Amino acid sequence: MIFNSKSGWKWLSATLLPVLGFAGCGNPGDSPDLYGSPTSDYQFKGRVTDADGKPVEGIKVVSGIVEGDRVFHEDSVATDADGLFVTNRKSSTSIEWQVRDNMRILTFEDTKNGIFANDTVRSVDMTVKQLQKGNGAWDRGSFEVTVPDKKLKRR
Repeated sequence: MIFNSKSGWKWLSATLLPVLGFAGCGNPGDSPDLYGSPTSDYQFKGRVTDADGKPVEGIKVVSGIVEGDRVFHEDSVATDADGLFVTNRKSSTSIEWQVRDNMRILTFEDTKNGIFANDTVRSVDMTVKQLQKGNGAWDRGSFEVTVPDKKLKRR
């Protein structure tokens, strides 16, 4: 039998391997090679006031992702004199499913004065608007996440 000798195996290898190698070099069609993770740019924006509707300056607004009973903080920003805040972030995942599936939160912490109680807004209360489409591959585009006005209560 041909496979009992070394030359038989060499012949089989020399014949079969190039055929298999060239078979794997076909046209990839519509599947480009993409490395990394899908990304999207997004910004959270909103306003923080006291119970009377007056803007509160210096409130620390922290964005985070909830996974089970753990919260992973991503970004933080302080409110300005008008109580407004805007965060800018690039995510390795799409913001759409995180907001839709109640995965995102914003926490509000009074680290400046200590007179307001901390509070949280869950993603079901946020509105997502796509500002710019992505390139169709890994770039999912730019999004604006509007948080309803948050009225903080005094401690």
